Amino acid sequence: MASIRVGIRHGERHSHHICIFGGATIVPIFEDAAHAVADALEAIGLRPTMAANEFLREGTNYIFGAHTITAPAVIAALPMSSVIVNSEPFAQSHQVDIAWNTLAQAINGRHVWDYSIRNLSAMDRFGVRPRTQSWVPLGYAERLRRVARTVDRDIDVLFYGSLNHRRMHVLQQCEERGLRVHAAGQSCFGEGRDALLGRSKLLLNIGLVENSVFEQYRVFYALTNGVPVVTEMAAGEQLGLVYEQGLAIEGYGGLAQRCEALVRDAEKRSALEARAIQAARSIDTTARIREALARHRESTSGVASSGLV
Repeated sequence: MASIRVGIRHGERHSHHICIFGGATIVPIFEDAAHAVADALEAIGLRPTMAANEFLREGTNYIFGAHTITAPAVIAALPMSSVIVNSEPFAQSHQVDIAWNTLAQAINGRHVWDYSIRNLSAMDRFGVRPRTQSWVPLGYAERLRRVARTVDRDIDVLFYGSLNHRRMHVLQQCEERGLRVHAAGQSCFGEGRDALLGRSKLLLNIGLVENSVFEQYRVFYALTNGVPVVTEMAAGEQLGLVYEQGLAIEGYGGLAQRCEALVRDAEKRSALEARAIQAARSIDTTARIREALARHRESTSGVASSGLV
């Protein structure tokens, strides 16, 4: 990965700043989640700023894309009060090919927020020792309601993300059932992705490997915009009944059949659309962040704090 120029601003003690690390094709991947966190911070009365590859010396930094940092000096310069907002599947490290040691170094001694209970439980296996750790799943954010759903949805099944044999097998099964499949790559974000979601009857989420950590970063945006989602979900995610009822959860072998059933049944698909938004709203990101920041303040002031929020 090419070296990225990183900026440091002074900031103030009570500043709150969201920093997304990465290059031009990486930063947009995290923008939805960053805006969801910003939405929650604003809801509790804070005024966060946001920038790519720029953090503050003073205040609280919320760091996305820490695993993309290539310079050890940058990790060393990150204030220990920083919050590392993790997006990567610690519980299934072979699910993605990233610099796990870099991510571990960024988290050690700092605060970590993670979207998955499974990840937080797995960090010990990596020798990761955060100052505090908090479960912060991603829920509804009003500023992310920006997909215009078209009346004539010419894409039956939309998939975006990297492709391997496991995923391609299901997509081929969908095509064999006569479904119109559109498989976009990893660089599917922004207005292009919104247009595809608007044209699609449903989004299909397939784990890259068996027992994948649930790809909440991919799914929550679709739910927020009322797009039905067919997905695998391994045990142990603990996202709640309302959230799970807003998804069409299916085992790997039945994904194509479930997609076909929903594509062919407009009434069931419409009901799932309504439950999708309810699912996104069932995750109270604001409440989780309020609790996580309380732990952050306690640890900073020297008050003992342990366990998982």
